[in-house]
Amino acid sequence: MSSTCTIYGCILGGGLFGSPSSLPLYHHNQRVIQNLPKYVSLEQNVLLSSSMFTAPMPDDEQLTLFFREQMIHFGLSANHFHSYWKDWLNQFENLLRNLYWGEAYVHLTDEIMLGHTQYYWYADVSVYHEKPPRPIEKWKFTGGPRHFVY
Repeated sequence: MSSTCTIYGCILGGGLFGSPSSLPLYHHNQRVIQNLPKYVSLEQNVLLSSSMFTAPMPDDEQLTLFFREQMIHFGLSANHFHSYWKDWLNQFENLLRNLYWGEAYVHLTDEIMLGHTQYYWYADVSVYHEKPPRPIEKWKFTGGPRHFVY
């Protein structure tokens, strides 16, 4: 019997909320996403891929299109993903360690195990006030299980 999992969410990019000084942070986030492997490969334990993400980036003069923050969207639908969930979360958190962001949300919809589960990360943005700012290193996490027991 097939068990479909749908994973989707958003990473709300950090920075100074639409100021021109946020552009290098937004460009950095876009490069990190683009440098992910192109496709998911279960055989190689690559559970995040650039094809899962959209990191829109306006032209520099169009910064006003970001009213408050950069929004990086992602999504994946897969069969029998439960056994990979713990590794997926670890890879997602490793990605977060390389980005400038404020909040991240993941929604997991599962046909068999849990139904609909939500996960939240709230960044400690104090590193943004350093010169130069650094990607996020610490956060608070709340949400569903980090692994599934069968």
